[in-house]
Amino acid sequence: MSARREMCLVVLAALSATTAMAAANPADEKTAAKAPGLVSQIKVLPDKAPDCSSLKSMVDSITRECKTNDEKAIAIYNFMQLTHYHFAYPGESGGLPVLKEINCYGWSLCGGLHSEQSALWRQLGWGWRFVGWNGHTTVEANYDGKWHYLDAFLKFYAWKPDPNAPGGRTIAGEDELTNNSEELIRNAFVMDPARKCVYAKNNQFGRYGNKVYWLAPSFLCCGDELEGVISGLKTHRRGGPDEGWAGIVHADRGYSADVNLAPGFALTNTWDAEPDAWYWGNSERPPAHTCGAHKDTRNDPGIGLVLEPYVKSKPARSYSSGTLTFAPDFSNDAVLKSFAATANMKYANKSLLPAESGKPGVVVVDFSSPYILTKANGEATGAGAVEVSTDGGKTFKAVNLNDFSATVKGQ
Repeated sequence: MSARREMCLVVLAALSATTAMAAANPADEKTAAKAPGLVSQIKVLPDKAPDCSSLKSMVDSITRECKTNDEKAIAIYNFMQLTHYHFAYPGESGGLPVLKEINCYGWSLCGGLHSEQSALWRQLGWGWRFVGWNGHTTVEANYDGKWHYLDAFLKFYAWKPDPNAPGGRTIAGEDELTNNSEELIRNAFVMDPARKCVYAKNNQFGRYGNKVYWLAPSFLCCGDELEGVISGLKTHRRGGPDEGWAGIVHADRGYSADVNLAPGFALTNTWDAEPDAWYWGNSERPPAHTCGAHKDTRNDPGIGLVLEPYVKSKPARSYSSGTLTFAPDFSNDAVLKSFAATANMKYANKSLLPAESGKPGVVVVDFSSPYILTKANGEATGAGAVEVSTDGGKTFKAVNLNDFSATVKGQ
């Protein structure tokens, strides 16, 4: 399933009102087993959407229509603009995998964004190196035997003449931009004071009679300036091909973006934000684009049409929510395939009952999602006790089914 950026997950557990359960706690039934009817690796992919189930599938789908390496680099750059906004470094203990950051957070700062960009380049077999500026971390890609600079944070790249490249030009590297900033930057770009962003002089937004040319890429649309880029380049210091930066790492570290659903489960992703259904460590501040407004979404033809719902419904790019719902079908005994494990349970009269009267019955429901859990509640008529495990069934904690958000938030 294509992942929605800035996605948090609201869990709603709703067992049928006709269910009769007597929950017990025999240790041998508390396992991390999977439901017999589990359907794994579900994907729903519109033909124009990137496949975010793995870094390789992302790159394959993002670059599928590209003919040159410059086109691939720009496609990945545009993907980074589409899926991310400026906020902070999300971070998780032990390091946050790039794959998880893209699927669950969708915001970072310069070093984190460029760790992700380099992880995507890596899938193409390209080399990369981090390059430090005073107060800024950048990264360059190595393809076609040259270094190329695309800044997903500042939102900038520039071209240089190259008679050996298709079209006679290629994306410039930081050394070339530093040594020839007059030609490649000052004389090549112009500030649009009305739209408050930068365009290439030979490719600008404009109105011509009753028509509008809107396909020109916009640059530096979050308030940075060309002179700031030039002065920053003068301080650039080459680094190495680190496999992560600022706590965001290339390695998956066990994270999977697979969507696996047992019978009775439904996953719905939306553009809408459920109040307080977001996660960022122990912060009390919800994520939102710190640059504010929608200059990037409004001006960039590579992302604006896709992100139009944000422009209409939110003051700035922020988070959106989805729901993972468990509402099993009690019309027949196939409902038992919805549970990861059962003990002393039987199906009768559209309900679950203890198979042996006088002894407790147990059902185990496995809530599994590639997205971060932020809220959880439900109802189960007849349940004597409800416990939750967040460590794969190793330990369980008693909870109030009406609201057990505090137990699962951040998982």
